[in-house]
Amino acid sequence: PSSTCLTSASGTTPFSPFTYVEETGSNAIEFHIVGGEAQVLQVLLPPAEKVSAEPGALFYMSSKIQCSTRGQLGFGLISAIQRLISGESYFLNTFTNTSSSPEYVAFATPTLARICPLDLHVLGEMVAQTQSYFCSIGDVKVSSKMASSLSAGLLGGEGLFFQTLSGKGLCFVCAGGTPVQKTLAENETVFVDKGCLVAYQASVKYE
Repeated sequence: PSSTCLTSASGTTPFSPFTYVEETGSNAIEFHIVGGEAQVLQVLLPPAEKVSAEPGALFYMSSKIQCSTRGQLGFGLISAIQRLISGESYFLNTFTNTSSSPEYVAFATPTLARICPLDLHVLGEMVAQTQSYFCSIGDVKVSSKMASSLSAGLLGGEGLFFQTLSGKGLCFVCAGGTPVQKTLAENETVFVDKGCLVAYQASVKYE
């Protein structure tokens, strides 16, 4: 069994029904997703812990949280270009708890959307719509990939490029409407209307 999990929180904070335990087991990070059609993610960061988010995602934060902004060129030119192709910004904000006690930071979706947590340590690499990435905790890399075929890209309603979300951390993506999770059996095929696909595991074939 994985050491990374989403479980019921201990109730030690007024806004946290979920606890994310990092792969190393060193920190337990509590978070809460609130709201209806335009949701807000509230995170309680342990001391020295960090959360990364797209520019403009911040809603509010404690005065003990420090924000820094970095360009993606430091991770390589190809990595920076792949982020841009996937619909994400060249810049990424990192929020760090500089105090000796847990502190809060919250993020709001840029449009009417719901927030979906994806534990990459459990799910493995995920493929998502462009501009789906919202924020992340721990080891998460955002890149891009082309649709499996030209017809899938042009006629499938999702575009020629997708985001790939890889690593061992916890990633949050945005989705309009009401997200529905579907577990496919081996060799099962499901038909989805164009523009309605949010994300899928890399082992799933999309055409």
